[in-house]
Amino acid sequence: MQAAKRGDLEGVQENLLYIAETDSDNFSALTFATFSTQFSTSSSIVKLLIDSGEKVNHVDKNGYTPLLWAAQNNNMPAAIALIEAQANIEPQSIDQHLTPLLAAVVNHNLEMAEYLLTEGKANVNARTSNHVTSLISAVSGGDKNRKMVELLINNGAAINHYTKDLKISAAMIASQENYIELLELLLNSDADVDQKNKMGATALMMAATNGHYDIVQMLLDHGADPKISIKIDTEEDFERGTISRITALTMATSYGHQEISDL
Repeated sequence: MQAAKRGDLEGVQENLLYIAETDSDNFSALTFATFSTQFSTSSSIVKLLIDSGEKVNHVDKNGYTPLLWAAQNNNMPAAIALIEAQANIEPQSIDQHLTPLLAAVVNHNLEMAEYLLTEGKANVNARTSNHVTSLISAVSGGDKNRKMVELLINNGAAINHYTKDLKISAAMIASQENYIELLELLLNSDADVDQKNKMGATALMMAATNGHYDIVQMLLDHGADPKISIKIDTEEDFERGTISRITALTMATSYGHQEISDL
């Protein structure tokens, strides 16, 4: 195991007697091979271990397989060797339900993500336990992830998918966080400009609340409806016989964003 982790090919060859043994985390030698930073030997070690009897889809105590670890660690030679050995492209970790593609995106491994999509035919719309997709994860990383977002969109990412708890979409995240380049990509890929989260708020409301003038302008240019409102029912409202409603305009005004209110 330690030889595999070091990328020591000779050391692995000398210790094949211990093939298929695991440690307290249920890591195998093949698992440790994906941790190696000696990429020049990773492929050879992975192939040797598999040929000698290591299980290509071995699962550790966290539900990780060697391919999932290789994707997270950006060990391309190991990932290529594992996929060539017919490794399961869609294993999921136990807690978060991470797949190799999701792990690659979370760790900003663009080359790995591209390989998993094009050669491994990974499911671009696989979701975590909270329904976070690779696109939502990539957008959450900001404008520096433009190439990753483009890759995912070009490979069929569901633009309007949303998270399980708050029903937050990629466009909402971009609007709230002022990721102008990413929002433009999403809107040009038919993002639903008036999609609502669990509270009924739209991307326009989020941008207006946070004072993102350029985002507000972009959303309006793409047809966002400024008249959409959230109904606020309180005991006091019922006593008065009135119902309060909040719009993007009232939000901008409340937070002192006069230029956005005027817009």
